[in-house]
Amino acid sequence: MKKKVFCFLILTLLTLSLYFSLKFFTLNSVSCYLEGKDSCGQDLTTTLDKTLLQQSLFFTDFETVLTSEPLASLPYTLVSYQKKLPNQIQVTFVEETLQYFLRTTDGQRLAVGTEGSIVNLAQNDGQLPEIQINKTHEELSANKKLNPEIHNALAALLNSLYKYQLSFQNIEWNSANEIEFSLKTGQKVILAAENPQHSIEKLQLILDSAEIKTIEEPINEIDLRFEMPVLRTSK
Repeated sequence: MKKKVFCFLILTLLTLSLYFSLKFFTLNSVSCYLEGKDSCGQDLTTTLDKTLLQQSLFFTDFETVLTSEPLASLPYTLVSYQKKLPNQIQVTFVEETLQYFLRTTDGQRLAVGTEGSIVNLAQNDGQLPEIQINKTHEELSANKKLNPEIHNALAALLNSLYKYQLSFQNIEWNSANEIEFSLKTGQKVILAAENPQHSIEKLQLILDSAEIKTIEEPINEIDLRFEMPVLRTSK
């Protein structure tokens, strides 16, 4: 009988010890920092508090929690986090500036930030370019990040177009990994996706050249996929 009572007391003490230990190491404070700014925005701090407070400091997969919904819907990318005993965590994010929208073959519209993160923002106010791509959402992204090769190519293309102040519309990434778009002056441009900066530099040289002004027929298409540019007219 005494042995049973003793075992019961030991079990009770262990249970209470575990309970209070877990309680002691339960998050009750979240410090949020945003790179380049003094503090995080209200939307981020509120979501962090709702998501992290009362989580276990030792038994929570913070990497997964901080990169999943609902935080993944906000325009921020996790940089780092640091657990601090007994019950605090410090989290650092970088704010994503939206750069463009993608329309996929499965009908998705993806808002993409400058770091390649996909933000759950369905509406485009017309200020950002919208690009049609011949791939599905599943083919393009993983863990709320766009395929880096595709993002880097599109970001380089847009930055080059802005650099030379070229007005454009109707950008499309086709199934052959080629990019097509139209200049506001009417010409269709085709280029390989591998090195868009170089192609846009060539395009600017062509548009500025004296030779192009000597072509009598209107130029409908400028093909930059080859070593030498190909200019196509209606005839």
